[in-house]
Amino acid sequence: MHYLEIALLVISFLLIVTGATLFVLARSYVKKEMFENFYGGKNAIYGGFRIFKYEYYQSDKLWVCTSLRVVFIGLLMVFPLTYMLAK
Repeated sequence: MHYLEIALLVISFLLIVTGATLFVLARSYVKKEMFENFYGGKNAIYGGFRIFKYEYYQSDKLWVCTSLRVVFIGLLMVFPLTYMLAK
């Protein structure tokens, strides 16, 4: 069980680092024309769960949205498993 807990902690660390990096980089991969009328410009991607919607990204940067979805679903799965193993 000890090795499984360590593996889950390493996986969660990698998911957090990857998610944080993609979260910061998402602003540079959005369609600029979609956010011309928003206060704050391209920073508006962070509001209203727009960061998880494909229509706001450039057509060649859709992998960022997919990766963000996978990372956050992975985090939602890893933390309960870690909690159950720690009990």
